[in-house]
Amino acid sequence: YLPFCVEAWVWLDATPSFTDQVIVGQWQLEDEANSSWALMRTADPATFKFVWRDADTGAIQNMTYQAPVAITTGQWHHVAVTRSGPTLRMYISDAGAQQSNLAIMANIGTIARSDKPLIVGNDLSQIMGFRGSIDDIRITTGYARYVNLYYDTPNSSLGNDAKTTFLLNFDGTVGATSFSDNVGEVPSFV
Repeated sequence: YLPFCVEAWVWLDATPSFTDQVIVGQWQLEDEANSSWALMRTADPATFKFVWRDADTGAIQNMTYQAPVAITTGQWHHVAVTRSGPTLRMYISDAGAQQSNLAIMANIGTIARSDKPLIVGNDLSQIMGFRGSIDDIRITTGYARYVNLYYDTPNSSLGNDAKTTFLLNFDGTVGATSFSDNVGEVPSFV
């Protein structure tokens, strides 16, 4: 299993009108059979989840974060999903928190590959649009960036290092759609 980490800072606006909202991923609601993965915000319950298509069975799988951190609107949250071996971990923290909270799922199998492009803030069908702001999306392949029970929440912009495969910094005006692509490669971590 190829280790990876997908992480982002997200600001949540009002409760979503659509149940799931894509933060980042290779996902299309109307074509899940050819999708690969996505990091999402959910409305019921108000939390985050990582969804993927199993390469062996084709079944859609998901890991939903259910822990004591309140997922509230009008606040920044750092969301990170890592894979180390067959174990998937999801970390959530609020801005200003020193450490994150964790959910773990073991034996997730192989995530299916997809030729879908990497999309930020929606799925390819333009149905699962994210309501809020997204900042600093980083994808790391070949390395599970966070694997401990807790980790120190990043307190500055996510940076580029030798392990980073994909990095977008949306360091503009709120509501802007411009960004700087600091690595430039669509990652494949399956």
